[in-house]
Amino acid sequence: MRSYVRFLTAAATASVLVLSACGGEAATPSSPDLSAGALTYAISPNNVGWSKQPADPIPTTTQSVLITGLIAVGGYPQFGAIQYSGNGNNWLDMTTTPDLSRSPLGWRFSFKLKPGAASLPIGTYTATIPVMVPAATNNPQSIVVTFNNCGNCLFVGDERLAALTNTDPIWDRSSTYNNDDVPGDRYPFDEWRVIVAPFSSVWVDMIGECDVTRPDVSHDDVYLYAWTTALAFVDSDDDGGSCNNSIFELTNPGATQMEFIVRATSYDDDTDSYAYGAYRIRVGVCPASGCGGSLRAAPEEGDKLTAEKQPLRP
Repeated sequence: MRSYVRFLTAAATASVLVLSACGGEAATPSSPDLSAGALTYAISPNNVGWSKQPADPIPTTTQSVLITGLIAVGGYPQFGAIQYSGNGNNWLDMTTTPDLSRSPLGWRFSFKLKPGAASLPIGTYTATIPVMVPAATNNPQSIVVTFNNCGNCLFVGDERLAALTNTDPIWDRSSTYNNDDVPGDRYPFDEWRVIVAPFSSVWVDMIGECDVTRPDVSHDDVYLYAWTTALAFVDSDDDGGSCNNSIFELTNPGATQMEFIVRATSYDDDTDSYAYGAYRIRVGVCPASGCGGSLRAAPEEGDKLTAEKQPLRP
C-alpha cells in the first residue's frame, strides 16, 4: 500500500500543477482519498459511434470520451492496438494527444471516421480499444467505437429498439409497396433493410408490449411486411410470434448476399392511438433446413388470423 500512497500523492500534486499550467486557478492541495475507489478510473461514455444511410455522405462529427478518476489524471492512460471486427479495418482516426478537461476532471480523447470509411461495404463495423492506467485496480477496460454503415440495416443477431410515431410515413398496409390512395385507411411504418447471407434463411421478429420481458416496448399490436428490393411482395405477419407479436422467415436461395425491405407497422391505422408506441425488431438465423414450422409452436389465446388486411378493432 505504501507504493499506492506515494503514487496518489504524486497524482494529486500533478493534477494541481496541470490545472495551473492550463491557466486555471490552482486549488489548495489536499490529502488524496486512499479508499479503493481512488485507485479506479471510469470511461464515459465507453461506447460511441456513427450511423449513415447508403446515399448519405460519411459523417464528419467528432465523438469524444472522457477518462476520469484521480489515478487516471495522475497516470496518463495507455492504449493497446485497435481491434477491428466487421470485415473492415483502419477506418477509425483516434486522437491520443493529451487534452485535459477541468470539469469534470479527466483526459478527453476524440475519434473521427477516416475518409476511407466511405468505401466500406454496407455493414456494421466495430473497433475495440484496450485502455490501461498505471497502478489502477480495474485494468483493463475498453472503448468501443461502432460505425453502422446503413442506419436501418439489420443483420443476423441484431436487435433494435424503435417506435412508431405520428411523424412516420403512412401507407395503405397491403402487399403493394406504396398504396396510399384509400383515405382514412393508412398505417404508420418504419422501414428496415434485412440482409441475408447466401443460401440461408433468417427470421424477423417484431415485439410489442405483450412481451413482459421487455418493459421498454409499448406498442399494442404490431405487424410486419416484407418485399424484395425489386418490390415483389414476400410475406406479412400479424400474430405469428408469441402473444400478438409478428414473425416471419426470409430466405435467400442465391449465391450472393440478398436484401429485403421490411416494414414494421401496426394492426391499427393512424387515426387510433394504438397505432403508435415503442417496439423491438430482431433478426435470427434459421437452421440449414429453414425455419419452417419452428417459428411458432402453437397458437396462443388472443391470437388473430394472419391476413394482409384486417378491419380495425371495434
